Amino acid sequence: MATPDCEFVRQLDIRFVGQSHELSIHAPNRQLAPLDVEELLDRFLKEHDRAYGFSAPDEPVEVVNLRLTAIGKITKPKSRELESAGTDLVEAQKGVRSVYFAESNGYIDCPVYDRYQLAAAQHLEGPAVVVELDATTVIHPGYEMHVDRFGNLVINASA
Repeated sequence: MATPDCEFVRQLDIRFVGQSHELSIHAPNRQLAPLDVEELLDRFLKEHDRAYGFSAPDEPVEVVNLRLTAIGKITKPKSRELESAGTDLVEAQKGVRSVYFAESNGYIDCPVYDRYQLAAAQHLEGPAVVVELDATTVIHPGYEMHVDRFGNLVINASA
């Protein structure tokens, strides 16, 4: 039984006996009655004509699959905003790493920052590296990065 937060979509995959391709036909969202079978057959024939350019009303058909899809509607979660922590990056810095940059024709010692220690409104000048569990972000020389209020790392060319 559907509720305001849940919707059910019923479909039948129907084909002519002997065919290898079926068409999905929407079924009413209730217990089927004998008149519904005739309506579903009519929908199948019309869809077959639309898809393949012909229909064979006198040929036997078969239902290959019955499908029920439940769609739950949830409230969109609010984006969590980070708190600002000024510009002090000392606690976020984990160390220094030598990184090769083609535009600098060699290696440059770059500060390495822990992404989880960065707060909103913090700003880094490249070159720098930001590491986290599943990603590494490299800020090239001539670029700068700031943390927006949602924790995104926004990188732009330096002005």
